[in-house]
Amino acid sequence: MTFVKILGTALLALLYTVSPIDCIPDILPVVGWGDDVAVIVWAWTTIGKLLKEPTPT
Repeated sequence: MTFVKILGTALLALLYTVSPIDCIPDILPVVGWGDDVAVIVWAWTTIGKLLKEPTPT
């Protein structure tokens, strides 16, 4: 189950980052990239927490 969560988080973050439709358009130089960076940081920390979870035996 953890693998599915990790894969889902990574795919959603990737899709949001490369999608031309997002909350703040990338046309705005710094602010537009800021939401993409925030999503990548969120995915990175979420995946890190999921990797530290103990696996059921």
